[in-house]
Amino acid sequence: MALQFSLRDWRGKNDGNWLLRQFLVVINFATDGAESEREPSTGDLEGIMPFNNRFQPIAFALFRIVFGLLFLQFGTQKLFAWPNSPTGYTPTALLRVAACIELTCGFLIMIGLLAEFAAFVAAGEMAFAYFLGHFPIAFWPVVSRGVPAVLFCFAFLFVAAHGAGQWSVDNLWRKRLASQHKTQLPG
Repeated sequence: MALQFSLRDWRGKNDGNWLLRQFLVVINFATDGAESEREPSTGDLEGIMPFNNRFQPIAFALFRIVFGLLFLQFGTQKLFAWPNSPTGYTPTALLRVAACIELTCGFLIMIGLLAEFAAFVAAGEMAFAYFLGHFPIAFWPVVSRGVPAVLFCFAFLFVAAHGAGQWSVDNLWRKRLASQHKTQLPG
């Protein structure tokens, strides 16, 4: 007795929680031993979704802070040989420019100041670094040691699309501006 999904299932229920409801049906089927005939409702998700919604901003803020800090460390390694530097390493002019971008954008992303712009610039730099330094070696990032560049690129694209989120200077400025506008409105 296997669950079967039809094209009707994929088309008619496009509310964002459909896949999670189908997963819960599979779990219910696996634990009860019989397929449930009722349609899964959003009530099945009440125990799961509030937990997810409550910690999502915190998880994203930690994601942004950690990726910004890691990116900043690549810049300090190239510019200041800290925390370490390979022996005999002399950065070229292009690597110095990349290090300045990594240092500044990493710091801005970490504190959440102009995070969307800084993340977009950092993602562009990582795409450029991958195609200039890693892609000529091999197509696959694992082979050419380009995995960090690809991960940074897509992580920063996500930050650029999502915004700074909570625990950021941008968020503090938005809150302050909103409170100033509330006090200045007549009424």
